Amino acid sequence: MLLHALHFDDGVLPPEVQVYSFGVSTSKYRTGTRSLASTNYTDNFGNWWMLALSQNLQEAFYQFAFFYAGNTLGVKLFRWEDASGNILGGLKFSSLGAIEVYTGNFVSLVATGTARIAANTWTVAELHIVTGSPGSITLRINGIDDATYSGDTGANPVRVLRWTGYYGSSFDDIVVNDTSGTYNNTWPNAARVFFAKVAADGATKQWTPSSGTDHYALLDETPPSATDNIRSDTVGQVDEFTLTPLPAEAQQILAVIPTVYAVKGSPLPPSRLAIGLDVGGTQGYSADLEVPTVMGRVANVFEEKPGGGEFSIGDVSGMKLLLKSAA
Repeated sequence: MLLHALHFDDGVLPPEVQVYSFGVSTSKYRTGTRSLASTNYTDNFGNWWMLALSQNLQEAFYQFAFFYAGNTLGVKLFRWEDASGNILGGLKFSSLGAIEVYTGNFVSLVATGTARIAANTWTVAELHIVTGSPGSITLRINGIDDATYSGDTGANPVRVLRWTGYYGSSFDDIVVNDTSGTYNNTWPNAARVFFAKVAADGATKQWTPSSGTDHYALLDETPPSATDNIRSDTVGQVDEFTLTPLPAEAQQILAVIPTVYAVKGSPLPPSRLAIGLDVGGTQGYSADLEVPTVMGRVANVFEEKPGGGEFSIGDVSGMKLLLKSAA
């Protein structure tokens, strides 16, 4: 199932991401209008950004797109760690510009790819990592198997992913799948993470706007703003929104992750939120989700459409977002 799908187009960092000398940039991107970019030229984890995974992963598929603006020969790129911060393995550029695969803290070189990584272009790296002894690591570059290792990959599962930047590096389209569930349980296959904002109000408008009558206009800021909002004081109130259309490059829908920024104004009900989708008149909601006491992200992953089955492009193009206040 899909565990993480990260973009940076809303202009803020997801809560599971931490950075050191990285920031959201509009200068280059693979998908959308923003990426996460290094703000200095320190190499080999002198600057870094990290993703704290939602769970320990013994086996999973990891994808990231990266862009380097200059010479990377011999420079480290990426590593995976356990819950205690022990480094289980990593990727490094070889002296010829390919990718080397290491186990441990870049101690044992276990495989070297053949694809030469070009500067000033987006490259997609995907990894299938199984920890253990025996374990395995398979690296794909732009959808093609590039390096494979079978052997000891460390006893502990993966819990943290960490990237480092050099020569104006940027990162985009981060995807993590584990092997469970019906959908998204294998390679992401160079997936793109699209960002769609609310574009108009739907027919149902039961929440109270902080100003005006257009509810969507209070929710569509990039980055999100807490100065205008919609509010519900009654359990079960629903607001409905249409979304900006998908770009022409979208060819297949792997999942939909409706996301809002919300804050709990009182411990009294309603203090939770159900996020829903309406696809062709069929509605489906998440479980009632906790809302933070300071402004924060609330989201739900839908891997199949309401009523069941995979999403089509047409499903998403005509889809509506539903927000329901809950006790």
